[in-house]
Amino acid sequence: MMKSGDQGLYEKLILIFIEAFLDKVKLSAFWGPARENSSSSELFELYFLFITEKYVKRLSELSFNRLLL
Repeated sequence: MMKSGDQGLYEKLILIFIEAFLDKVKLSAFWGPARENSSSSELFELYFLFITEKYVKRLSELSFNRLLL
């Protein structure tokens, strides 16, 4: 059975995954040229770390908020 706060939690989780997918698409589009240029490759790695940290933070906040319910 779903609890009262579960619907909002699922909606937020779906939005996070949609945003992550769109960032992956952007990252994939950037990765082609980045492989040919070492400075671009470093930018790719930094961007990848940034989006990974962004989503880990959002998912952990979501989990923490869930614990408070």
